[in-house]
Amino acid sequence: MKTRIHHSIQFRALHKMLNLLYSIFPLFLTLCFWIYKLSGRNHDYFKKKGLPYVKPQPFLGSILDFLQKPGHEEELRRYREFGPVYGFFEGNKANLSIADPNILKEILVKKFHVFNGRRELFTGDIVVDNMLAVIRGNDWKRIRDIVTPTFTTSRIKNTMNVVKNCAETMIQNFRVYAEDGKYVNVKRIFGAFTMDVIAKSAFSTTIDSHNDPDNAFVNFAKRVLNMKMNAKFICFHVFPTFLMRLLRICITDVEATHGLKNRALEIMKTRKKNGQVCHDFLQILMDAAKENEESLNNGIGSTNSEENDRDNKLSNKDVPKRMTMDELASQSVAFFLAGYDTTASTLSFATYLLALNQSIQDKLRDEVDTVLEECNGKFSYYVIKNMKYMDNVLAETLRLYPPIYRLERQANADCRLDDSGIAIRKGMLVTVPVYAMNRDSKYWEDPETFNPDRFETTNKKNPYFLPFGSGPKNCVGMRFAEIEMKICLFYLMANFKIHSCPKTKVPIEFDKGLNGLLQPLDITLRLEIRENPPLIEFEDVQPKIFIRPLENSFIYGFVILIIIYWYSTRNHDYWKKKRIPYVKPLPLIGTVLDTMRKPLYEVECERYNELGPIYGYYEANNPVLTVGDPVLLKDILVKDFFSFTGRRIISTGDKVIDNMLTALRGEDWKRVRTIVTPTFTTGKLKRMLTIFKDCATTLMNNFKYLAKEGRPIDVKRIYGAFTMDVIASSAFSSKIDSHNDPDNRFVPAAKEVFNQKLGLRLLLFLIAPRLMKLLRISLFTSDATDFFRDITLQIIEERKRTGQLLMDTAKEIGKEEQKCEKETEDIVSNYEEHSAGHHIFKAMTMKSLSSDELVAQSVIFFTAGYDTTSSTLSFATYQLALNPDIQDTLREEVDLILQEKNGELTYEAIQKMKYLDNVISETLRLYPIVVKLERYSDTDYKLGDTGILIPKGMILSIPVIAMHRDPRLWPDPERFDPDRFTSEAKAKRDPYSYLPFGAGPRNCVGMRFALMQIKVCLALIIANFKINRCSETKVPLEFHLGQQGVLQPKEIVVSMEIKEDSFLNR
Repeated sequence: MKTRIHHSIQFRALHKMLNLLYSIFPLFLTLCFWIYKLSGRNHDYFKKKGLPYVKPQPFLGSILDFLQKPGHEEELRRYREFGPVYGFFEGNKANLSIADPNILKEILVKKFHVFNGRRELFTGDIVVDNMLAVIRGNDWKRIRDIVTPTFTTSRIKNTMNVVKNCAETMIQNFRVYAEDGKYVNVKRIFGAFTMDVIAKSAFSTTIDSHNDPDNAFVNFAKRVLNMKMNAKFICFHVFPTFLMRLLRICITDVEATHGLKNRALEIMKTRKKNGQVCHDFLQILMDAAKENEESLNNGIGSTNSEENDRDNKLSNKDVPKRMTMDELASQSVAFFLAGYDTTASTLSFATYLLALNQSIQDKLRDEVDTVLEECNGKFSYYVIKNMKYMDNVLAETLRLYPPIYRLERQANADCRLDDSGIAIRKGMLVTVPVYAMNRDSKYWEDPETFNPDRFETTNKKNPYFLPFGSGPKNCVGMRFAEIEMKICLFYLMANFKIHSCPKTKVPIEFDKGLNGLLQPLDITLRLEIRENPPLIEFEDVQPKIFIRPLENSFIYGFVILIIIYWYSTRNHDYWKKKRIPYVKPLPLIGTVLDTMRKPLYEVECERYNELGPIYGYYEANNPVLTVGDPVLLKDILVKDFFSFTGRRIISTGDKVIDNMLTALRGEDWKRVRTIVTPTFTTGKLKRMLTIFKDCATTLMNNFKYLAKEGRPIDVKRIYGAFTMDVIASSAFSSKIDSHNDPDNRFVPAAKEVFNQKLGLRLLLFLIAPRLMKLLRISLFTSDATDFFRDITLQIIEERKRTGQLLMDTAKEIGKEEQKCEKETEDIVSNYEEHSAGHHIFKAMTMKSLSSDELVAQSVIFFTAGYDTTSSTLSFATYQLALNPDIQDTLREEVDLILQEKNGELTYEAIQKMKYLDNVISETLRLYPIVVKLERYSDTDYKLGDTGILIPKGMILSIPVIAMHRDPRLWPDPERFDPDRFTSEAKAKRDPYSYLPFGAGPRNCVGMRFALMQIKVCLALIIANFKINRCSETKVPLEFHLGQQGVLQPKEIVVSMEIKEDSFLNR
């Protein structure tokens, strides 16, 4: 009973199972049919296009044949059956094979931007996926630019010794087999040779892979390259890339690739830690690429490519030239792998063909022997490079057995090929059957014959000959591989005769596979040691640098001079192109030579008179525009001030100089100018009048002493003492008598500033200001500026400590930090319409000075007010001596006003001396202290209606002295005539034709202080002395040379006579 129940249960279970199968089976069949249709949905693509194609099979497409025979044989069969253009399938993907040279030129070169990548790969191995051969787009451009300089001529020369040493080891290994009469599997020996070369040249690691087969490098490399045609590899060709990523299918030996990568990283870390530098591929990459901070927390400098591809410009300036550590290690591994098997296979093919063609071998050996005889056994890079028949042998070997039997490119956009009209879709793979093309009898006569002579003439440029690819994606290590193979064959021919043997397989048998590599199973030959082989001595390239230093130095020097000449003159046609008159420049220095041979004011006047009010010149290679038109200058200095807010950019590295008001720019200049300006208001100048008169009294006594002795007077020296006394008292509250006390601490410091020779430093500043900043070379010596810095800080600290208050500029500047807004209206009312009242100042709210800025303004007040004021007084005195009638007119005015004031020189009295104003103005017209003004263009600016565009960054020069002596603006300009400055005369003249203090917001901030000082001094001199010309008075005046823009007379000598009614006689 129990048994029957048990059988019944089993029957019901089986029945349910069968019913389930009957239900599922149709679904299963439907699914299989759907997958079948899906895998072949695109298999009619080429049929629709009317192109020949390899008939596909479901799921696999057209790859089954590659699983049954070597890939190059299948490529050749298809080429001969379907022609140079045909289609095939990988899974469901339609690919195109093209062997037409015109179409290939379009794909590989002309439309490289469309076909700029190989097959889109995802191996699942980060080392392989970061290799140059795999990456695409901007990453490829960036890394290619970094890697390319690794294979320049100079660096290949440096590896010659490495290749030579490995070749000698290889010869010893061959010799063992030859002496024992054993047959040699040359592929294995050449593999050891190329492995040794790459280990040494890539990682500075010495190995003997033939005798040490268990070496880690050897094992890892063999494991990576010995990829078997397994299911993963088939999936790689059949499955879409996204599916490979999704399923994380990895086709490489990750352990092996990561072993090589870790070895590279270990070497890099050791070198960085120990500061070790080696001359190998890895070091060059380390030097050429910048790694990310996450890698080893240390940047590595970038290097530009020395030898870019000459057919296509690869460099991309927008792509940063740096590599991550993973990328860097990947390129090292790629160099190792790519240079190992392909080079070994090519050498194996070459020796195989030489063994089968003894006449060709003998001819090659004769060339080697001849070369060794000619160079006395010393071969070098150039000897190897110029061996033409060896070139032909290698080229013919690569024709018959290209190590990569087909190239691949993938379209990154839809494209229609011009010559054929073939439409290629985005993502389609285009293959180039290199092996098949090289065996086409239409292009190669008797293609199966090994004939190096076919490369004797033009076949190297045959568009069908593509052993290393073509265009920007060609083999980056091609030149290294060629020189390595030539050295190897050179040694082989010099030491052995190569023969076939019973184990030599004809034809060669190859490995099967889809990896695109032409890999022989083995190539076995017999080697015979030559009797009395020639001695080979390698001549290293490096010692030649020391053997012929003069020759190399001359060449390098000549090249450097050419580069410097080009760089220094590359912009010297700027003004010619703009059709603007210009001063002809010289290499390196531009147009500054004239200012080194004669005073600057003469140069400015000569150029202005010759070229007109608008002309160009050059400071080194930088174009500068001179504008002397008053109408345009109003726009530049005032109306469009926002386009010219600063002077020339000066950065000396000296905190004092760089913080001076004249050197500051932008918001810093606005802030400091707003604080400094109230220092020179009417109220403050009135309070300083006592200082002026006290110092002028000292000056009178000095003149009185010299006048009584009847001695000629160098007024420049005496006035220098007066201005120094004024500024020391008004700026630092330090009373001195610098004429009678020349050892006072202020005197030598000031003289050092003004008497130093700026020639070479100023020339360097004009030619290479950035170099001056880099080298921290200041225009001025530090001793003088350090003195003024120290004395200013001492005074400020002393007053803070004691609470002392004195009337001086340093104190006023400090006070204005808190209260400069109280006198804003006074500033506007007392300055010109477009100076301190300019709207740019009204926006300033932050009004404070740093300690460095405060010191800097005190120092510039001293240095700017010392020499300029004394020179102006000297020029005025000189002109009054030469023009006694004008002197008499001025004296009458001074005497009359002083009588009205009971002999007291007050502020109001000075303001009433209009003719004195005219005398000083005319003096400043003839002798403006600043010969020319400068402005720096902050933006591109159109110059009025002239059509001239001033680019941002250009310096604009204003020839003040030349304008002041222009007869079109000033009739009879060389004559001293104060009446030019009467109210009536000024009303008829453009105000911007007279610029002794500049104009606009950037005018001289201390102008009113200087004018008051000059007026007080001249009024007292005229009231007490008669100024006369003497025998030592030089007419015309002589001036110092220099480019600093300041009008400096050498000396001005006159005589003085005390007036009978002078208070000095009382």
